[in-house]
Amino acid sequence: MSSGQAVRHQSFFRLGACLRTSRRAVSILDRLLEAYSQRAESPEVFLEELEWAARASKIKEADRSYRSNFSANYKALFASSPRWYRPEVWEAYLNFEEHIVVNGEHYDLSSSTCHKSGELALSVGTLVGMLNSWARSSILSATPRVKSVLQHFNDAFFEFEKSYIMDLMSVEKQALKPLLTAISLEKDLGVQEERYASCSRPQAARLEIPCARARAPAMQLLSDAQSPLAKQRLHSHAESPCSRLRQLSGASSSRLDSPGDVSPCSRQRSTSGEMPQIATASQRNMQPIRQCKPDQNQMHRIATSACSRSKFRSTRSVLEKLLAQISNLNACVNVEGRGREDMTIEVLEAAADAFSISDSVTERGSNCDQAFEAARRHLASNILCSFADLRNYFATAGENVTRLDPQLRNNIALVQHLAAWEDSWELGARFLVKPELLEGLCHVAAQTAGAQRDVPEFASLLKDQDAELFLILPRLVLLCGLAVPAHFALTANFLPHHFQQSVSGKEDVSTFSKGMSELVEAFEQVNAMLGASETCNEKVLIHSAILGAGQGHRASGRNDADETVNCFMLRLEGFSMELQRHEPESWNRCCFVLMQCIEAASSAFGH
Repeated sequence: MSSGQAVRHQSFFRLGACLRTSRRAVSILDRLLEAYSQRAESPEVFLEELEWAARASKIKEADRSYRSNFSANYKALFASSPRWYRPEVWEAYLNFEEHIVVNGEHYDLSSSTCHKSGELALSVGTLVGMLNSWARSSILSATPRVKSVLQHFNDAFFEFEKSYIMDLMSVEKQALKPLLTAISLEKDLGVQEERYASCSRPQAARLEIPCARARAPAMQLLSDAQSPLAKQRLHSHAESPCSRLRQLSGASSSRLDSPGDVSPCSRQRSTSGEMPQIATASQRNMQPIRQCKPDQNQMHRIATSACSRSKFRSTRSVLEKLLAQISNLNACVNVEGRGREDMTIEVLEAAADAFSISDSVTERGSNCDQAFEAARRHLASNILCSFADLRNYFATAGENVTRLDPQLRNNIALVQHLAAWEDSWELGARFLVKPELLEGLCHVAAQTAGAQRDVPEFASLLKDQDAELFLILPRLVLLCGLAVPAHFALTANFLPHHFQQSVSGKEDVSTFSKGMSELVEAFEQVNAMLGASETCNEKVLIHSAILGAGQGHRASGRNDADETVNCFMLRLEGFSMELQRHEPESWNRCCFVLMQCIEAASSAFGH
């Protein structure tokens, strides 16, 4: 073969190679253009076609060894698929913000990540421009650029991925710090309690507190499984793992403009500013974190640490820090509740004191005294149980840190326990740390529990929680206040306008409004008319309150006394209705507290 013929053959070979390259480039451009036109509906398909195009063009693969430095969650996410371009990273680019908001705190992403987001935007703009050009004219001049454009996009994508994920890991670590601090404090408290367990248990069982009825117990009305308030506060974050993985601050695929109307530098900004959820759900196995229910030993340990006469100052100091941290958590997590951040130790301390009081009254006192103590101990146990539940959550969460969502309100169990503790603390603050309110509450519970013996039909009302029962309860509250003025504080708490205040700001229950004064006078007249002992008169009036006006006690056979009782009950009914309607929400919660007290007190009477 002559040299001329060899040159011609080489030229033919080069031309064939160029034609094959051009045909491959045409195929790549056609497929990319088709996927690009459907990017809004199928962004994953568009990314799959980009990966195919990159492989077909034989571009140099980027070094992805940096993924070995990712946290366990991100390693699991990226190891779950061999795909080059993760849709979560793509959507994070589409909705890129220079700062993100987690748990109400603003975090700025690094300047490196912002710069690399801009580099990726430029590479996308070049890619879109090439596709627009191909869509308009299908000229072959675009084909030689395919490999270089895809190489530029590939390098920019992985540079952005590396920097962005590293920033997210840093933000997650800071966002979890409030919860991790609470977990650490709970662990320290548990260690100290175990250290003193040998002496704290017997002391917790029989620690004498002076003035047995001078302190009120805190309470948790509603357990985490039964509380309507807690259930209302559950956030709507229980969606499927896939949907939560894609919840990237309202991610949208509209950042790529349509062909012929390209503006590659314009970005659709997220208005929420919330933290992207790249590796929070499926990689964290979002089954509920289960923890053990508190036992008596744990309750005794808490009571020993929290009671006002605790000898373990270091333990109490850690407990106070834990409660302060719980308040901080509640303020940023319990967003659908009040989000209180002032839940100090006083309520827990009063509950611990009540729980730790000697059982001597319960063992040797009258039925009424036993009922009083049973109601108080029950309320104290409930609030200690609520706190123990929250501590058990912290202990279990500490063993499952990788399953915690850095957007703390997305941890439903945490929200549940905080909401229950907040409800418990508020009710405890209202009734627990005010001895006069507790006194009235437990006295009403004891009298109501005892009334079941004299009025058998009342026992069935209590058992069934009939609607009529909630018309009877305010009458009994008023009667207990009239019989023992010190117990009038419970009524004064809901009807303050009928009770004047002294200069010191304390309730002066001896000074009433005109209407209340008339009710007190009518009560005294009824007692004088009945003429029996105070205990007998009390039974007559309680019986009348249960049966209602016009259906009073007639065992004496005295029509004048019966008429006086009925007139008094009619006057009492007006205040009963006002008690229910003046602060209906607070009264309803008080009724629920009262029902729990009555149930506990009933055991003293064998009901």
